[in-house]
Amino acid sequence: MARMPAFFYPGQKNMPASFKHFKKLNLVLALLVICLQAGFAKGEWLVNEFSGQPPTLYVDHWSTRPSTDRVGNLLVFTEVAPSDFSYTRDGENYVAYYHLEVAIINDREEQIAQDVMLDTTIVDEATHAAAYSWNRLYRFEFDVPAGEYKALIRLVDDHTQQSATYQVPVAVSSMYAKAVNVSDLLIAREEVTVVNPNETRSAVLPYPRKIYDKEIDRLYYYFEIYNQVDSEAGNMSYVISCVGPDDKEIVLSTGEIAQSATRHPLMESFDTANMAGGDYRLRLQLKAPGLPYTIEQEARFSVYQDPTDLRFRNYQTVIDEIRLIAPEEEVNALLAAEKVEQQAAINAFWARRDLTPTTPLNEIKDEYYERIDIARSVFPAPASGGWTDRAKVYILMGAPDELKQVANQNMSRRYETWFYAELNLNVVFEDRTGFGHYQLLEPEQIFGADR
Repeated sequence: MARMPAFFYPGQKNMPASFKHFKKLNLVLALLVICLQAGFAKGEWLVNEFSGQPPTLYVDHWSTRPSTDRVGNLLVFTEVAPSDFSYTRDGENYVAYYHLEVAIINDREEQIAQDVMLDTTIVDEATHAAAYSWNRLYRFEFDVPAGEYKALIRLVDDHTQQSATYQVPVAVSSMYAKAVNVSDLLIAREEVTVVNPNETRSAVLPYPRKIYDKEIDRLYYYFEIYNQVDSEAGNMSYVISCVGPDDKEIVLSTGEIAQSATRHPLMESFDTANMAGGDYRLRLQLKAPGLPYTIEQEARFSVYQDPTDLRFRNYQTVIDEIRLIAPEEEVNALLAAEKVEQQAAINAFWARRDLTPTTPLNEIKDEYYERIDIARSVFPAPASGGWTDRAKVYILMGAPDELKQVANQNMSRRYETWFYAELNLNVVFEDRTGFGHYQLLEPEQIFGADR
């Protein structure tokens, strides 16, 4: 993956040639006990032999009823990035060999099912594999009794023999226990493939990542209703709603289904382009005549909007977020912009910093806000507001190559040192109170003359 520079900070004449992307922040996050999650699943990494951060992994599972096109009642979907594996030269191409193993473990720690998939990625240049569009989706199918399980997902680089194992809980419901029942909600997206300049093909695929943005701005969902009730009892009715970050619930779709078949597959979609960024819950409520209960299912997803989109963000907040890298004259110009000019002014600010202006992505902008998101989680703001010193350094410099913590003899003061190898730079923080309030000790000029 191409490396990008650290951000200019006041007084710095030359922009360093590399930085640590947020995916590679294992040192800071691990030492501060920040648990990395795969998708929304409450799982954990059990083993990681890959250098640094564990490999990219998104996991989702779907509890359903076997049918003519599938024999299992539990489908596990995984999305991985081939760029995390090693590539070797093979003639004119580069090849990565890897495989995935998924095992289902019951509450007695017994393995009751397992499947393995081997795969190969071939590219003409090793750097091509780093693109997100190369992420690959895998489907594993199991037939297991209803119950609570753990799925162990093991990724193995067959060239280096390095592996990583992730554990995530999965629940399998009995689709025969009730007269009317419904499968899990399966979150999906559309995949469009260009066949030739005049032809494209599209398919709707499961989407374990479950993050919708300007590139993927339409959410598809799929579910199946199972019916064992007399067809003369009347119609079943369902409501699909969405619960937003503000806990407000909005109805997206309603429908009625005649009880004329034992299986009713349904797929619908909605646009996420105008939804505010944040975490959402997609909710299904199903009612059937004569049944005293309502069947409910939920699935989580996230919407990521451009953090400088003033449809969703306050202008002053956006300016405050860029003060760390914006010269005073640029800040003043932004503050002076008329309301109708504010969006264009913010766009121009980031356009001037775009390293690849001919592409739709502004990697510097994306990296900056990814660092901000992590800094807010790992180094919470003080009660007075603003940024802590560690948050400022993290936003400006990225993750260190090494992190060390020491204390004086009576533990009254603690010191934390972040080392940046390419700059041969040690950044030292001091906690004078022993309560975790670290302040920058050296070099003071990292924030420029104005701290």
